[in-house]
Amino acid sequence: MTVVTPSDLYVAGTKKALFQLLDVRAPLEVEHGAMPGSLFEPILTNQERHAVGLCYREKGQQAAIELGYALTAPYLPGRIEAWRKACEAAPSAVMCWRGGLRSKLACEFIARNDVPRIEGGYKALRKFVMSQLEPSLEKKQVIVLTGLTGSGKTKLLRHLHAQRHLNVPRQDLGILDLEAEAHHRGSAFGKLDTQPSQATFENSLATQVLLGAENELILEDESRAIGHLRLPNTLYKAMSRAPAIILEASLDERVQHIFDEYVKAKTQQQSQEETHRNLETNILKLYKRLGWKTVKACLDSLDQAKQSGLWLEPTAHHLWISTLLDEYYDPLYKKALRQNERPVLFAGNYQSCLNYLYRT
Repeated sequence: MTVVTPSDLYVAGTKKALFQLLDVRAPLEVEHGAMPGSLFEPILTNQERHAVGLCYREKGQQAAIELGYALTAPYLPGRIEAWRKACEAAPSAVMCWRGGLRSKLACEFIARNDVPRIEGGYKALRKFVMSQLEPSLEKKQVIVLTGLTGSGKTKLLRHLHAQRHLNVPRQDLGILDLEAEAHHRGSAFGKLDTQPSQATFENSLATQVLLGAENELILEDESRAIGHLRLPNTLYKAMSRAPAIILEASLDERVQHIFDEYVKAKTQQQSQEETHRNLETNILKLYKRLGWKTVKACLDSLDQAKQSGLWLEPTAHHLWISTLLDEYYDPLYKKALRQNERPVLFAGNYQSCLNYLYRT
């Protein structure tokens, strides 16, 4: 049985891991921490793992192995078939928590000489990629895309990412979408979906930086926290001293961007009633910072947009959006700007920033 080490699997600048990760850990373990690009096919369910663990502590390894076989006997053929199909579809390496018994047994069941197990398992992989984050960042020119809330920073980054797949200029520019990785837009209105665990978030960021072959790396300006997640200290420090590109936009343009994303798009995804309720809840969260008078004015404006029959008209939402930008988000941005005096590489509107970044 062959093994592959984390340093063999994740080679800096190769853009892709050497093997697909076939993760045979239990679902609960994966929820606590996962590696990007993994295929999850557990050897034991959460309940089976719990029972086997208790047996191991009380009666030893052999008794635990025997119990594992007994518990999984009705399901084992199906699990083995799933592992073999995965290994036929792509070069794969098997991973458990520490690279021990579970991955060893899975490899024996798969019965292919070209399917190694990962030495040290998930624990060793995570330790390796996190240890490589700082040296990987030092090899790249980190650039922070900044600008007032609603200026279109996320839109610009995702445009750049889409264009990379079309082989347009600046293939040497890496893009790290922090908000997409965090499943959060980094604001009081920002929750996109259930956020991943802290370890899963860190693993994904570190792996992308390690495997990225590009000389420059651009990412959006963020605070240390994005929802309940926190940026790795090494990455946050690199961002704090990185030069900036400032995306400029008028107030009307910014209101339109906020409307498109948080009103129009959300209403299309769910319903007007649910969108209104969520916006109302998020505005109320700002009570301690803005005071009741301002919050009530925003809520009244939001209700008026709902009652007017013009819910999908941006003008109906201009008052509450512009108030939040002017009295909450803009002061926060300007305060952060004063505290972190980054050198500015370029400042301009959406198209001029794109033109600057597409320079060859």
